[in-house]
Amino acid sequence: MRLHPRERLVDLAENELTRAILDVREKHDITGVEYLQFLTLEMQRTLKYMLRYERHGDGEKEAGLAYDEDE
Repeated sequence: MRLHPRERLVDLAENELTRAILDVREKHDITGVEYLQFLTLEMQRTLKYMLRYERHGDGEKEAGLAYDEDE
């Protein structure tokens, strides 16, 4: 069995992002809790738009609201 072609790209991106995060944490003396707080906020932003697309097919429409075409 062979790996999907994107696996190598994703691994490279993950390693690059990890290095960047570590550099920023060191540069600004960010604690583990501060880092997790930042990470949580970033995940919330991403998930907000994913939920909007899932419910409405449009990232600009708020997920918690019903629109005429949803009914």
